[in-house]
Amino acid sequence: MLTVKKVEELLNIPIDEYAMVNFDGFRKIVDALGGVTVDIKEAFSEKNFYTNDRIDFEEGVSKLDGEEALAFVRMRQREVNAIYSCEERQQQFIQAAIDEAISAGTLFKVGEISSILVENISTSLSPNEIYQLQRSYSSMNTSDINKYKVEGSDQRINGTYYFIPTDEGLSTVIGQLKEELGMETFSQQMNHKHSLNRYIQPTSLDMCWCRRDK
Repeated sequence: MLTVKKVEELLNIPIDEYAMVNFDGFRKIVDALGGVTVDIKEAFSEKNFYTNDRIDFEEGVSKLDGEEALAFVRMRQREVNAIYSCEERQQQFIQAAIDEAISAGTLFKVGEISSILVENISTSLSPNEIYQLQRSYSSMNTSDINKYKVEGSDQRINGTYYFIPTDEGLSTVIGQLKEELGMETFSQQMNHKHSLNRYIQPTSLDMCWCRRDK
């Protein structure tokens, strides 16, 4: 899949499995959960994807239905995000949705939610793997979930908002991911290469290649 390949190239890490949920699937899952409760840190409004009406979000704790949740995570106008960014708001919602998904009342909705996922998801996982993954949420400790944020800025290009990461921010997250996965980071690779160069003398063939490169 092209998106997976590009993410692998960008982060220089392997992507074992992937799952992409469309807007309808996102809305239906939130509604199947009975809504998701979030603590909204600042008031703002965003267009309803389905009706084009404006949805007003007030500061404070609120339980969002599917359409409201979709608007909540999609709003990314930087001038409104005085307190927290779109990325932080999305992470907040994901955490709240996971908490909702592993609650006792939701465990009885595993079949319904699995059916929604199968119909509205593009994934490398089989239907049985999706079902088993959802069941495993019951024993998940949300404090064990690691979240990483790439530093950058939103830019409006040809009428569309894009997130542009900084080189330093991207490098930091790549290092964190590689460390978490037990992979050698770029700095470790360079240190290892430098160490080898101290002890391994170039052969005549190596010198030949060097001259040809020049």
